[in-house]
Amino acid sequence: SRLDIDRFKLFLFYLRPRPPGFSRELHRETSTMHRFLSEEELGDLTHQQLVTLALELQARVVELEGVNAPKRKRTPQGASGPPRRLAPLTDQPSASARPKAAPEMPGTSASVHMPGGESEPARSHSEELAKRATAPRPTGLDAEEADHTPRGSRPAKLVRGISRIPANVAAASQLRAELVQAVGYSQTAGTPGLALQPALSHSTFFLPSLEGERPGFREYIHSKLTAPHYQQALEEDEVLNWAVRRSLLTAEHRLFVLWTLSDGNCLLHATLLAMWGLHDTHMVGASGLSSIRSAMSQLFVDPIKSLALHNRWERQMARDSAWLPDTKGKESPPAKVEVTESQMERDWAEMVEIAGRQNAFLDSVHVLAVAHALCRPLVVVAPAMQTDHFGVPLTPLFFRGIYLPFECPPELCCQQPLILCFKDAHFMPVVPVRGAATQVRVPLADGTGEELPLRFATDDEMSQKWEVVARYMDVERVNFPSGECQVAIVHRSTAHPLVEEMLDQFVEVGSTTFDAEREEETEAKRRLEQEAAARHVKEKEERKKKAATELQQGSSDSMDEDVLVSDRFDVKLAESARPGDKMSFIFPKGCTVPAKTEFQVPPGCFGGTMVTLTSKFKIKGSSIQQVCEVTSQSREDATKLLAKAHGDVNVAVEKYFGLG
Repeated sequence: SRLDIDRFKLFLFYLRPRPPGFSRELHRETSTMHRFLSEEELGDLTHQQLVTLALELQARVVELEGVNAPKRKRTPQGASGPPRRLAPLTDQPSASARPKAAPEMPGTSASVHMPGGESEPARSHSEELAKRATAPRPTGLDAEEADHTPRGSRPAKLVRGISRIPANVAAASQLRAELVQAVGYSQTAGTPGLALQPALSHSTFFLPSLEGERPGFREYIHSKLTAPHYQQALEEDEVLNWAVRRSLLTAEHRLFVLWTLSDGNCLLHATLLAMWGLHDTHMVGASGLSSIRSAMSQLFVDPIKSLALHNRWERQMARDSAWLPDTKGKESPPAKVEVTESQMERDWAEMVEIAGRQNAFLDSVHVLAVAHALCRPLVVVAPAMQTDHFGVPLTPLFFRGIYLPFECPPELCCQQPLILCFKDAHFMPVVPVRGAATQVRVPLADGTGEELPLRFATDDEMSQKWEVVARYMDVERVNFPSGECQVAIVHRSTAHPLVEEMLDQFVEVGSTTFDAEREEETEAKRRLEQEAAARHVKEKEERKKKAATELQQGSSDSMDEDVLVSDRFDVKLAESARPGDKMSFIFPKGCTVPAKTEFQVPPGCFGGTMVTLTSKFKIKGSSIQQVCEVTSQSREDATKLLAKAHGDVNVAVEKYFGLG
């Protein structure tokens, strides 16, 4: 049940090369360990503690790399001073108009109404959007997220996030402000969830379909909103879109992973992105906590709600502590991690503490708390096993599963689940695209047929799992060739109209930037082609020069080379020669190699007789060059002259000029 220490050290070594200050920040900020552990101390940790430590380190690496990244200088835009207060999205009065006494919540209405004050006359969403588009730019975190493009001009490039174009900044800020007000009201009134109208709290974000658009435009818009790398990894793990990839469901049921900030607040970001397409960046008062984190953390402070969460957490930890590792077909008993009561108390205290600490890495019990804060079920898809960077399995991934707001009455909850994914210690939402089909089916199992577990349920709830799930979310059983499978139903009619109009504005701006970026890319491509053509011409000229130089050098070198020739000529035997004697013919001095050729006197030949010899010899290159210079003959013709002259330069020249 222990994680191999060497493998864990390799995993930590993978995280080593980091920006300056990383080790210091990691040493100070990591909540699981407040100092670096020795090998002996690592050996004392349980398997689950080591895996938790590894996941937290991985999350802190992502966070600290973002903190240490160079900051882009921003130029303030818009009017100075605080932004103008916008009208609320609901019929609720502003916080300043509400009575100071704790308001009463009506128990008969399906929607939440905050009494006190007069509401503004209703406006259409188009009028609301037009008004907000002309409002002053916001300050604070919302302004930090805004794309700082001068008023009245189109951005040259489309940035990530629908809230960052000028037309949507004010509307996004107002949506977040309404969320902050709802959090404050819920904490004051003690309501079971956020005091938002169902149109907002039940909203689901959908990507634009953009079918039939010009080539490349759909991919361009989606690239500004999605995280294709994570999507590919999850699809390869067969936890996402496996039924679509196998043609068990049509393409209208495909889900896409949305890009999400990795600042330690990713669970809360992913939740709000799945609802409204916005990150959870607006802070609640002076708490220093973002909206959904603030609402979630209050559940750990309230005595009654905290006790309910604690009891469910304790029961789930007991289940998670016993797990059956992958034995590859070999029998092996379940490994069990024994945890003392005092350790459980310390762990729970840590769960409570990190719930109220902004950007702290959250645990699975916090996913359950978010489901209760929203009164809405959450589904987390993830691989069944957490692996290291070498692909070696570490432990079951306990984040995957179905999270229901058990402590909330089902009739007060949204039946539309929010679908999240968990990969590499990072939460992200997965959403469908707009389409003709009214429903999107999301299998509540992976590609191997293993069902998603029901997390934090009691034993009674576990015994009737799908009946309990059906009380809180729309599900149905479908028949696949491999067997029956429970699927969650997501209704395409639940997108909030204002969020849809913001998305339409984003697409409209993207249409302009798409053309501009394509023109820029075309111009850049043209410049690159021109530069490549110029380089090609230059390289071609250089190659020609190099070839000419090599040819000239080769010609010069070849003039100095000796040439092997064969010649047939007559010689007169010496007076003393007799048949069978060995004799030699000496070539002109210094003109050939070898300097002489040996032969045997043929039978019947005596001194003074002429005999014919055939000999192979090399004419020196220097001799050939001299003949070429004097006669202007080619090297080949000069060689022939020298062969007849036995390599003698003077004789060859005389023969050429008819003097010999």
